[in-house]
Amino acid sequence: MNAYTALMAAASVGVKMPLDQPGDALDDCVKAVNRNPGQLDAFVNLGVVYAALNRITDTVASYGRALDIGPADWEGNYNYGVLLMTSGKQDNARHHLIVACEARVSDACKPASYLGSAR
Repeated sequence: MNAYTALMAAASVGVKMPLDQPGDALDDCVKAVNRNPGQLDAFVNLGVVYAALNRITDTVASYGRALDIGPADWEGNYNYGVLLMTSGKQDNARHHLIVACEARVSDACKPASYLGSAR
C-alpha cells in the first residue's frame, strides 16, 4: 500500500495542479503522508503543492521531512535547493543542488555500468 499511496498522491499532483485544483491535490497529499509517514515521495509531492500555494514554511517542512527519510534523494534535494536559491540562501542551496546532481548522474550511469560499457 505504501507505493500505491505515493503513486496516487503523485497522480493527484500531476493531474490536479495543472487543472488549477491545488486544494484537492493538497488533500490527497496530506492523506498520503498520514497513511505512510515514511514515504519519501509523498513528502516531496506535498512540498510541491505547498510551494504552489506559496506556503513556504510548510514547503520547507515537507522537503525537510523528505530529506530526513532519504538524504541523498535527488528530487528532494533539487526541489529544496531551488527553494533555498529563490529565498536568497545560495550557500545552502548549492549543497542540495550538488547532492541532487550527483544522485542523478549516479542513477544515469547505473545501466551502463551493469552492461560493462565504457563511459
